[in-house]
Amino acid sequence: MGGRCTIRNEENMKKKTVAVCMANIDEQYNDIFLHRFREFAAENDINLLYFYSFSAFYFMDSHDIGERKIYRLINYDILDALVIFSVTILDEDLLTGIVNGANQKGIPVISIDRELDGCISVCIDDLEAIYKITSHMIEEHHAKNINFIAGSKGQGCSEARIEAYKRALRDHNLEVDERRIDYGDFWNEPTLEAMQRFVDSGIPMPEAVVCANDVMALAVEEFFEQRGFRVPEDIMITGYDGITEAVNHQPHIATAGRDITEVTRQVFDILKQLFAGKTFPDNYIHKIDANLQLYGSCGCKGDTVKNQNALVHSLCLWQAEMKYFMMDQIRMSALLTKAANFAEVFDGIMQSTSKLNNKYIMICIVDNFMDEEEFSDIVENSMAQHTGYSSRMNRVLYRKHGVWQGMIDYNTNDLLPDLDEILDDCGSLCFFPLHIHAQTVGYAVISIDEDTADIIRYYEFFLNVCNALDMSKTQRRQQTIIQNLENKYVHDPLTGLFNRRGFYMNIKSDFEKCVEEQQKFKLLSVDLNGLKVINDTYGHADGDIAISTIAKALQASGGMNDCCARFGGDEFIVAGPENDNDTGELLIEKVHRYLDEFNASSGKPYQVDASIGLVSLIPDRSISLEEIIKEADERMYREKVKYHKQRQ
Repeated sequence: MGGRCTIRNEENMKKKTVAVCMANIDEQYNDIFLHRFREFAAENDINLLYFYSFSAFYFMDSHDIGERKIYRLINYDILDALVIFSVTILDEDLLTGIVNGANQKGIPVISIDRELDGCISVCIDDLEAIYKITSHMIEEHHAKNINFIAGSKGQGCSEARIEAYKRALRDHNLEVDERRIDYGDFWNEPTLEAMQRFVDSGIPMPEAVVCANDVMALAVEEFFEQRGFRVPEDIMITGYDGITEAVNHQPHIATAGRDITEVTRQVFDILKQLFAGKTFPDNYIHKIDANLQLYGSCGCKGDTVKNQNALVHSLCLWQAEMKYFMMDQIRMSALLTKAANFAEVFDGIMQSTSKLNNKYIMICIVDNFMDEEEFSDIVENSMAQHTGYSSRMNRVLYRKHGVWQGMIDYNTNDLLPDLDEILDDCGSLCFFPLHIHAQTVGYAVISIDEDTADIIRYYEFFLNVCNALDMSKTQRRQQTIIQNLENKYVHDPLTGLFNRRGFYMNIKSDFEKCVEEQQKFKLLSVDLNGLKVINDTYGHADGDIAISTIAKALQASGGMNDCCARFGGDEFIVAGPENDNDTGELLIEKVHRYLDEFNASSGKPYQVDASIGLVSLIPDRSISLEEIIKEADERMYREKVKYHKQRQ
């Protein structure tokens, strides 16, 4: 970031807008930070725009590609600052892109929990915490053989925590034994595997195991407990993070946690200083001490007896709420599955939002998503996908204080057509990605209110929304494909007339009606004269022109209720009810007149003409359609004989 970090001075009296980028619904502290930020923003008269991915980008598969596009939505031109929860976003390129985008616009960036170039970094001093925890095990519990379980190998913060552990050993004149250091990837299974490797190595058992997070500490405790060891009597264990499971575990996991309220306070203090015009050095780092909770599994006495009744009650309450919520989602999924079109999908979504109490709920989808598609477009674009947001979006659903509003399209850079008005009312909005795998569908927006539910619920809800929109679009495409196939099934591809199959399917009802009502019926057998000569002399392209000309002549000359068909090669049929204004003889005259006009103006070295056999009658049960066709063919052949005699 060029120069020193400061806020733009223009329009300093205007209410400030801050973007907050976070990811990963598995991060326990995200929901807490979401609400703490809302509270502090309201107190400081700041608007917040959250850009929230449900994924942490572990795999970068098609789902992650779809998720990361929400950060492309950020419009830096309307921001006064940006806060990024860096440890929740594991895609380094994405992190760099967000920070660079802000830096290029002169927008200050605050990174939480991780030091990032181009940012003011607000971090818990986790290295000092690891150092103090390790030192505590040496000084208070006289441990000498201390193992360390780090996070992911090669990851900056993981390797730094190893160095803090080593520094504590060296400062207490203890040897660093590299064999006692392994990696648990911040997760349960890799930690159990690391512990098994250690046991298999034959190295003397440790007196203590220091872990880089609580999840791994719980895994180590499980590993030793299953093998008959007692914690902390036989082996002492410590973690880091202060997650709910660890601090309510028996024994309490000795840990160091972040004070979320204090972190939030520090972030907003920095924002206020920026808005007041204060400058900060490039890559400024603001450290906050961790909240050490060293008792229980480390061997120290402390408040290890928690109010288990309150904890169990809250967990049971949460479980019951989630059970009912999931039942609602199942009902929603069933309702949306029955939807026959987009309108019914939207009706189903509106019915299903009754349990979401947000002041504002919006569904915005990319331009052209709901448009009808031609069959050729479907074939050509079958592998094509929206790679991002269109320049214009459609807000297809909008609930404001419980009342549904109308649909509107708008410029995507505006984020919402009435963004300022909504922010004046609620102060905090959260944008979530809507996508099917890597294909962008749009984004959803909710207000962050005092009673906004856990983010995981919105993940389930919006997943249902995406699936329903995709299903509706797929159904529409399938209908178009089926219609096209049906059209090919009954139509001649060259002329567009019915083929033999289409003719019988369409004329049957008219013929039976003429039989029932004793109405006159006409059928013409039409044969293109001299097609072989045209093909042999001028080529098949001209032969196709001649065939198409006959087809156009029949279509132009036939009545509204006439059925025109190409039976194959140079053979055509026209049939339908007959009346005084729509006789077979009149149709023949019109056909010949059309062909005469074509021949006079076409400039072709050949004439397009046809021999026509006509049968006109009041049919009854004693005669079949096939017999009428046969009779018309015979009359056509007699006309063709006359044609050839005239040509000689």
